[in-house]
Amino acid sequence: MLSHPDGLNREILEGGDNLSGGQRQRIAIARALLREAKFILFDEATSALDAESEKQVQEAIESLMGSCTMLMVAHRLNTLRKADMIYRLKDGKAFLCESFEQVMEEVQEKAQE
Repeated sequence: MLSHPDGLNREILEGGDNLSGGQRQRIAIARALLREAKFILFDEATSALDAESEKQVQEAIESLMGSCTMLMVAHRLNTLRKADMIYRLKDGKAFLCESFEQVMEEVQEKAQE
C-alpha cells in the first residue's frame, strides 16, 4: 500500500507533510487497526484513496468486523456494503435502512427525480 524505496524506514515529516493525502489516510487507518481498539470511528475513511487502495483498506476493515464496534460515515456507498446497520440522514433526522439494497434503491429513485 505504501511504496517507497526506503520501505518502512522512510522518514515521515511532522504532520506527514511528505505524504499524499491517501498515504496519510492509510497510515491513520493502520494505526487505528493495530491498536485493537474496542471502538473505531471512520469518517470518510476511503475518500482520498484510489480504487485499489480502497479495496485493500476495505479488506483490512472487514477482517476486524466483529472484533470491535465501528461507526462509519461515508458518501461512497460501497464502503457500507457489509455494515450490520445503516442509517441515512434526511432533513436532519436519522432513519434506519433495512438493507444495503434499500439504500441503493433509494439513491437510484432520487437520481431519477
